[in-house]
Amino acid sequence: MSYKSKEPITNEMITKVIKKHFPAQKIQAVSEITESFVNPVYSFSLDSDESYILKFNNPRWPMKQRREIESMKKVQSNTSVPTPNVFAFSSNKELIPYMILEKAPGMELRQVIKSKELTTDEVLSIIQKIGFFLGELHTIKFDFFGDFTSIYNEVDKTKNFLWGNRFQTWQSCFKAYCQDILNWTDRESFPEYRKKLLKEIDEYAANIPSTTEACFVHSDIQPSNIIINKKDISAIIDFEWSFAGSASFDFYMTKAGFYFSIFPTVFSTDIYADYSNLNHQRISQAFIEGYSKSNPSQLDTYPDDFMDFIWLLYMIGSWNWSKSSSIPEEIAQYEADIHKIYSQLIK
Repeated sequence: MSYKSKEPITNEMITKVIKKHFPAQKIQAVSEITESFVNPVYSFSLDSDESYILKFNNPRWPMKQRREIESMKKVQSNTSVPTPNVFAFSSNKELIPYMILEKAPGMELRQVIKSKELTTDEVLSIIQKIGFFLGELHTIKFDFFGDFTSIYNEVDKTKNFLWGNRFQTWQSCFKAYCQDILNWTDRESFPEYRKKLLKEIDEYAANIPSTTEACFVHSDIQPSNIIINKKDISAIIDFEWSFAGSASFDFYMTKAGFYFSIFPTVFSTDIYADYSNLNHQRISQAFIEGYSKSNPSQLDTYPDDFMDFIWLLYMIGSWNWSKSSSIPEEIAQYEADIHKIYSQLIK
């Protein structure tokens, strides 16, 4: 299922952007990275044998690109987590924002695992290293929860959404996060479900483990956002949804996204189909072992149905987008799964 922005990106636009920043070089090749869900992303190479990534961002979310750039700067300054360097980015005058990053060598971890290039021990070693890097990210601290993009300096108590806002408690930040994803691109679908889910968000926010310490969270570490080269991690990418939040929340998000490749447990992926002895328990243990080596903090326990609840909010909040970018069979299955998860969670 694709969530890619429908903003029109033409070959002329791509060429114009590349030539603007590399006027003296010839473009050797340009190819779209079709695995990207939200952003139109292209790989290109020049006659100097250098390769880069060109990423266009949705103009409806202008601060998303700035957040990603600031996030990677924070990570590069405070951790050993490998991230691509930003070569250039658009000015405020550009109709569609873009950024050019150095291309990390290798391929997505999901593709590497499916190609059977790794042994079970090698997969677990990479997972442990991801846990280590996640622990490092969580050592970056803030004195508030929410959006850390530099343009936002004060808490706006009139707003209930996450992006562009800051909060004094994790509970209020988490509530805003949930409301954001429930209304991501669709605010009207499944109206009866929405009414009950809004009440359920209040209940989750009131009962999730409390924390007074805000830290950097990536919120979207999964196999498609990890680049592997020569059986090692060459880069972690896609920091556009990072914010100041809870370490335990991010740990659970990462484990779910990493094990299932996508969030919901009802959509258990076959990414590890060729690894019969690689189960959820071994993956969780590798994460914990790696995490504890870089971060001694005690992690809280979240409810067993936590990730299913988060994914249900995403599915309903992006329903119109999903319908416009999916085939009828996928749409029917998607709707059936919404009803299934809702009936399991909401009594």
